[in-house]
Amino acid sequence: MKKFIVIVLVIACCLSMASCGSSKKNIYFTAENLDGKTVYGDEIFKENEVTMVNIWATWCGPCVSELPELQKIYKEYKDKGVTIIGVCCDSNPKKANIQSVLNKAGVKYMIIYETQELNEIFPAKYIPTTYFVDSKGNIVGEPIVGADPQSYRDRLDSMLGK
Repeated sequence: MKKFIVIVLVIACCLSMASCGSSKKNIYFTAENLDGKTVYGDEIFKENEVTMVNIWATWCGPCVSELPELQKIYKEYKDKGVTIIGVCCDSNPKKANIQSVLNKAGVKYMIIYETQELNEIFPAKYIPTTYFVDSKGNIVGEPIVGADPQSYRDRLDSMLGK
């Protein structure tokens, strides 16, 4: 009987932890963009039906390789209520280096510097990692880990009801 109770408790614990996944709601953060201006996450989310939050670094080959495709997605979906925020997680970010990478890729969407607050809201064990946030500041679904532009489009289409 004790074994049964222990097993039930372990299963209950696992299920409650599994349901915690990406259920973050009403996200709020402040961060600095490349121009040194403070940006507010809740304002960005409210202005868009869907916000893609892409965690990347200048030293990450797959991250840099997907930047042109992310720019295409941004251009394709921006009039449909979608925006992209790139979170640069370089450990010692240098604006000139970041800007050089972005210019080569033709990136026009917003880039912000990683903060501890952002790292807690959008944890990324591996990069690139992309989260999807609705207009109420709720993370929708699990993040997509790895450069996968088709999965980004599929998720956007699903969130936009297409």
